[in-house]
Formats: sequence, structure tokens, C-alpha cells
Amino acid sequence: MLPQQLFNALVLGSVYALFSMGFTLTFGVLRVINLLYGFYVAAGAFLALVLVRDVGLPLWVAGVLAALGTGIIGMVCDTAVLMPLRHAKAPELASLIVTLGGVLLANSVMFLIFGAEVRRFPVDVLSQAPISIGSLQIGTIQLVIIVVVAIVVTALFWFIERTRLGIAIRALSENPDAASLMGVFRTRPGKVRLRSLVTLNAPPYGPSISSPRMKPRL
Repeated sequence: MLPQQLFNALVLGSVYALFSMGFTLTFGVLRVINLLYGFYVAAGAFLALVLVRDVGLPLWVAGVLAALGTGIIGMVCDTAVLMPLRHAKAPELASLIVTLGGVLLANSVMFLIFGAEVRRFPVDVLSQAPISIGSLQIGTIQLVIIVVVAIVVTALFWFIERTRLGIAIRALSENPDAASLMGVFRTRPGKVRLRSLVTLNAPPYGPSISSPRMKPRL
């Protein structure tokens, strides 16, 4: 039983790591506490569910489209809710309070559209036959989660560490004033590009690792 529990913990920890990576990127660069992030992940998962169940798309296609759709939702919410706070140079507590209200509104909308019951992906989306290694049972969806997390973490690490834009983001996160003096995102197009990049990098990964068992909130 111990190997099985350790493997289950690895899978669950991978999901939390992916979630926290986007949340940290948003706070570290934009300096806002965005509690709507959980809504982004839930919205991405339900977008993927609708595309698979109602439209009939393969899971990987639905995941990509839902990721893009979630990124658009994130940018719209950022523009409508958080951009006015940044223009007013409001403290971080203001973003916490505003996004808390946004979470309550978003959850209500999700409950209104999808109801409060648990939803599942169709059973034929992925093979349900587990892989047995001794007493260890490994499901297909668990393997998908681990592989997707490994790819995303590696890609984001490479982007932040090896690209000019990633280095600029690190500089802005560590010392915004010094980065601004060096010309990092001083212009409005640069700031828009940064905000779009961070917003798009934060929420899209939810649908790619969607659990077959979901509730319309997170």
C-alpha cells in the first residue's frame, strides 16, 4: 500500500505544483494576489469537458483549445478587474479583496451554468485499464498528468532562464525600479506584452491535466 500512496501523492503534488507555478508567476511579476486563478483552472477543465463531451473533439485537441480559451478569459479578467488597480497604484491588499469578490461571482456563474454536481469526462476518452507493477496500480490519466507537468515545468524553466524575455521578467520581478531604468518594459506596448505573457502562462494548463472527476469550482 505504501508505494501506491506515494505514487498517488506524486500525482497530486504534480497538480498542485503546476497550479502554484502559475500563481507564483502572476504574483512575482505583476505583484497582484489573484484569487481568480482557481476559477481559471476550473473554467479550463470545464471548457475541455464541453469540447470533448458535446463537440466530440479528442482530448488533446480539446485541451489545447481550452487552454487558449482560458488564457483569453484570464486576459479579460485581468483587464476588467486588475488593470484599474495597477493604474491607481493600489496596494496588494486591494487586489486580494477585489479578486475575492470576483471568485464569489465566478463561482456563482459556474454553478448557474453547470450546476453543483460532480461532472466526469466520458469513460472512453482515455483507457481505464491500469498498469500493474507489483502492488502498484498506475492509471492512464495519472501518467498523462505527470508527463504534462514535466513538459510544462521544463519549458517554463527554459523560457525564464534562457530567453531574453524571461531574463527581463526575472529582472522586473527582483527590482522593478532598476529594471525600468535599464529600459525593461518601460513603454506601454512592452507592459502590455508582459501582462499578456504572464496571464497566458498562468491559467492554461488546467484543461491539459483535467481529472475525470470535477466540480464547477476550485
